[in-house]
Amino acid sequence: MSSGRDDGGTAGEHPSDMFARVSSRDRPCADPLGRVRRGRRGGGGAAYGLLLGLLVVFAVGHFSDVRHESQQEASSLVALHDTVSVYPPETRDPVQHDVICYMRSIVDDEWPSMERGRDLETPRTLALGDRVRAGVRNLPSGDPMQGSAYGHAGSLIIDAGQSHQRLLFFTQPEILRRWGSSSTSARFS
Repeated sequence: MSSGRDDGGTAGEHPSDMFARVSSRDRPCADPLGRVRRGRRGGGGAAYGLLLGLLVVFAVGHFSDVRHESQQEASSLVALHDTVSVYPPETRDPVQHDVICYMRSIVDDEWPSMERGRDLETPRTLALGDRVRAGVRNLPSGDPMQGSAYGHAGSLIIDAGQSHQRLLFFTQPEILRRWGSSSTSARFS
């Protein structure tokens, strides 16, 4: 189906497909002396379009990874909060309070720090995370229900910590930055 454009594009065509198609055309170029010369747009434009497409795919994959890890971390911490509810209030309340403070610190301190490119935990988040881990380690495991909750809480805090570390790793997408800058400098040199 033709869209009526003179570049031969079709309605609903993906912009990267259109860019690759249009930039790879080898149209005759008018010469002031009346000779017909062939343009040199084909190879470079297609290669640049391919590189640009790969960068977009990498960035979208990076975004999906970050979203998945942040959801995994949050799920683990919420499950930890619920898991310690089998304990009496004097045992569970301090741990649940620390979990909530840790989650707030992640949102209020850690995420803005990650946006600025910092790949280390903020001091407040690190201290609150240590308090949560210590609280989980100190949970009693006397009866079977508490023993099961203790084991599950330990697994959940480990899972949350691993997700948090992966998020910190994703803060610095060096491959994307280096690849993008080298391709741009190669293209315009």
